[in-house]
Amino acid sequence: MAGGSRRLDALGHDGTRMEFQQSKETVPNTHSKTLAHAIRLMWIFSAINQHFARDFAFTSRQGARVTFEWTRAWTLIGRCNGRVLLDVGLSYQVGVHVLVELDHFEIHRRTATGTGVLRDAQQFCYWMRDGHPLPPYYWAPRAA
Repeated sequence: MAGGSRRLDALGHDGTRMEFQQSKETVPNTHSKTLAHAIRLMWIFSAINQHFARDFAFTSRQGARVTFEWTRAWTLIGRCNGRVLLDVGLSYQVGVHVLVELDHFEIHRRTATGTGVLRDAQQFCYWMRDGHPLPPYYWAPRAA
């Protein structure tokens, strides 16, 4: 699992290299190393606290596709190569533990907007461990 002298956080069943990031402060160190140029790289950022504090929220949905807004966003996320997922934890909006696989991330000042596909956290673990398919997660908004 080593990428040069830098060790990966995890190696998926299909060979995907994964970096888990707890905070924005860890990104410059990891991103500037040779691992940032690795192929088949996936970044998984914990945005649990931001979602709980309502700084990160889903603004609309269409099936498994969502749009979001993130105030005080981590600007370095837009510069990461490879696939990027945000772990929002047990979502007060969705009702289960989900991740958002980003396909568009745009930042203006400190507010980010974007789109992505929801992924169930348990299915993500199965995908990582066994290579099971990683289907989109479809949800219906919870009542306020």
